[in-house]
Amino acid sequence: MLINSGNWFIKLALIFLSLLVIAFSCFLSKGSNNLEFVMLLLLSLLGMLFVVSSNDLFFLYLSIELMSLPLYILLGSKKSIMSIESSVKYFITGSIISVFMLLGVSLIYGYFGTTNYLELKDLLMGHSETLGPEEFYIGFCFLLILATFFFKLGLAPFHFWVTDLYEGAPLTVIYFIALVPKLAIFIAFYRLFIVTLGGFFLANFYVYEIYFALGLFSVFVGS
Repeated sequence: MLINSGNWFIKLALIFLSLLVIAFSCFLSKGSNNLEFVMLLLLSLLGMLFVVSSNDLFFLYLSIELMSLPLYILLGSKKSIMSIESSVKYFITGSIISVFMLLGVSLIYGYFGTTNYLELKDLLMGHSETLGPEEFYIGFCFLLILATFFFKLGLAPFHFWVTDLYEGAPLTVIYFIALVPKLAIFIAFYRLFIVTLGGFFLANFYVYEIYFALGLFSVFVGS
């Protein structure tokens, strides 16, 4: 309920941050090649707005792809070897992690017959008391999706792409990728794994301990 009530605030924050990046880009570029940058950034922003509004796993997957595809092009907009290299690396690794998410969503749909958040929450209520083979299977399916969130957030051990990306990307693109998409992904992560699936994972797995360990791992190893 908290996320739903603040949904418009989150969307306005994403729009505001994107407009700041566009204004900064216009200031630096003096109008040269700015139209392509603005259109790609707005297309990625549209995907982010869909991401924070998603209440279905398939729609979330498509929204993340819509958000990510323009970013691959923006990374190569510097037209240097390092910029193109970072764009290709991000595209390849992003495509691989996208397969994991699609596999997880497909397995969940095959098991439950639905990918809607509220319906999944109701169906998982019966699995919150015991820990057996079915619960491990469900946990594995959502682990594939969780890997996608960790990759997009740049958390260790899924942080290997960050250094190459920041080294070769244009400055304005770095500002944008470092903040705006991660905010959208974090909100989607909160809605899915805390609000919707929090009861199931808290009952069967040490999720807070895992999140804490990954946070420390990202601070000391990722940095």
